[in-house]
Amino acid sequence: MIVIEVFNARTAIIPELKKDNIRFKIEINSEGTLVEQQGDIDTSKPAVITIIEKNLEKIIKKEVENTIDIVQKKYQSDVFGFGSLFNQKYPQDWQKIKEDWNEIFPQVECSVKVKTEIRRTGLLLEAMDISK
Repeated sequence: MIVIEVFNARTAIIPELKKDNIRFKIEINSEGTLVEQQGDIDTSKPAVITIIEKNLEKIIKKEVENTIDIVQKKYQSDVFGFGSLFNQKYPQDWQKIKEDWNEIFPQVECSVKVKTEIRRTGLLLEAMDISK
């Protein structure tokens, strides 16, 4: 069990239009602090931190993808303002589709890319052996 406090998360949502195919690239960059751990994981080793970062990236990516899927399929509502971002980048194309956006949005492809860095590991670098 590991607890990581995520801070300085930045998200970029980038609309793309290729041959009338609308998609959005979601890029998330975050930093975190390892604040708690249970077990005998040695967080003083860079390789261990890299594994933790990769697992955190997978968790964040899955959560974001699941949230977008629910918003698109279940609620069919553009609560994140994807249409507005598309309008900013492709205003002429937006004018052609804005009346149909509620029908288009649930079918729009979204790709998620996450990059996470653990900046600090708290006060303990080695797991404590309390049996001594």
